[in-house]
Amino acid sequence: MIHRVIVIALCVCAGLIASPTQVSATVALVANTCVASANGNNVTTGSLDTTGATVIVIGVGTSAGTYGSPPTDSKSNTWTPLTTASAAAGNSQKLYYVENGTVGTGHTFTYAETAKFPSICVVAFSGTQTSGSFDVQNTGTAESGTTVQPGSVTPSANNSVLVTGVSHGSASVTIDGSFLEGGDVGAGAFNWGCAIAYKIQTTAGAENPTWTEGGTDFGQGQAAAIAVFQDASAGATTPRRLSFLGVGN
Repeated sequence: MIHRVIVIALCVCAGLIASPTQVSATVALVANTCVASANGNNVTTGSLDTTGATVIVIGVGTSAGTYGSPPTDSKSNTWTPLTTASAAAGNSQKLYYVENGTVGTGHTFTYAETAKFPSICVVAFSGTQTSGSFDVQNTGTAESGTTVQPGSVTPSANNSVLVTGVSHGSASVTIDGSFLEGGDVGAGAFNWGCAIAYKIQTTAGAENPTWTEGGTDFGQGQAAAIAVFQDASAGATTPRRLSFLGVGN
């Protein structure tokens, strides 16, 4: 009887500690908006419901040059800045992100910098890694013409979300490459135009989308940035039970 108990215990353990399988996760858009400054100095979004978001990205479009303090939000999150794209002809674009931050209803976002004519765009996603989600980034500028590319990026893993923002001097913009726009505000008396778009890429591969201005361009260039965030399944595994003498599946 003792021998049978030992054998059964070993079989059960063997079934539980067998080789792992990949965890499946799906990135999804939770909330998005774009808002322009009404005074040339600061801008605050309306309330969003970011419940369930694991990463939030803000694209800030301002006059060319360096950026001041990072954005703030009503949940008191700390924002990580990425590389600035600055067109000498007139404007800049910069992405900021927070992962595994405080989220929920009534969530607002603010950017303030005197006489920089800001606009901001926000996208929030669920299903990303809650730590170390940021993968790669790039920036690009165009001093003339009506198109700009943010530069090529290649995600390190499948199912990543790519986010690109652009600062522009026209009434609107469009983007190619099957990217989905998360919002766009046109240039005005107190703000630069700003837009944001994203793509959830099932199979990892190089991307370098083109933003195209619509309507009259003010001739002050365009600046674009792009960043990649990995979904929760990147590098994550879960134990898999092996079938052994009828134990496991």
